[in-house]
Amino acid sequence: MQVFEMVTLIVLIVVSGRIIQQVFNLKEKGRSQPDLSQQYSQQIAQLEERVKVLEAIVTDGNYDLKKKFADLN
Repeated sequence: MQVFEMVTLIVLIVVSGRIIQQVFNLKEKGRSQPDLSQQYSQQIAQLEERVKVLEAIVTDGNYDLKKKFADLN
């Protein structure tokens, strides 16, 4: 085996190794995406619940009266 052939072989091995490594990394990221989307859906559900509570407070008839008393101070 000559030097040129050996260098070419080493370069091909390194390049193919990096390509395989990137493919595995992409597959691993693909697996973690459902976990992230599940986390986002839980956060959205919590925020929706908080908005419902705030809407109930604001639409309450006593809220306006309490606000007027607070503004007097």
